[in-house]
Amino acid sequence: MDKYTNSFNIKVFLNSRIIKADIEVREEKEYNPIIKDLISGRECHLEGLFKIFLMKYKDQEGTILYSKSDRLSDAFYKICNKADTHKIKMLIKGCTLGYFMIPKLQNTIKAINLKIGERINTENKIVCIFDIEENINNIAPFSQILEYYKKWLLSIKGLPY
Repeated sequence: MDKYTNSFNIKVFLNSRIIKADIEVREEKEYNPIIKDLISGRECHLEGLFKIFLMKYKDQEGTILYSKSDRLSDAFYKICNKADTHKIKMLIKGCTLGYFMIPKLQNTIKAINLKIGERINTENKIVCIFDIEENINNIAPFSQILEYYKKWLLSIKGLPY
């Protein structure tokens, strides 16, 4: 099958210190994949040939995490969620509160800065999810990032385009 692989070197905060880690992003085609939904936890059995995104996280301590989805954004957020359970803070923009891989960006490695009460416009900053985030206090668990996104969605309800 067709494959595309890219690797990103990042830093993470683990056990009160900063260490190096790698995230490998791979795209493949797969017949009849089974995808577990990040939010509901339900399995979805897709029929036919689908483009699938696989991610592998590996750090200097030997921690290895995997994720798989038909959307790059879901594969990324699954890795974030698994990192949270291992008390790993990935020091990257994709794990920064206020940035989110909105549906328009779901198959890219980009996230956009969302401001409560404001629709997206040309002034919203778009970043690579693997760009370095220097301030550890800006890093949030996936659950908080998701809650912020939901809060933003509610805040723009009824606002003109």
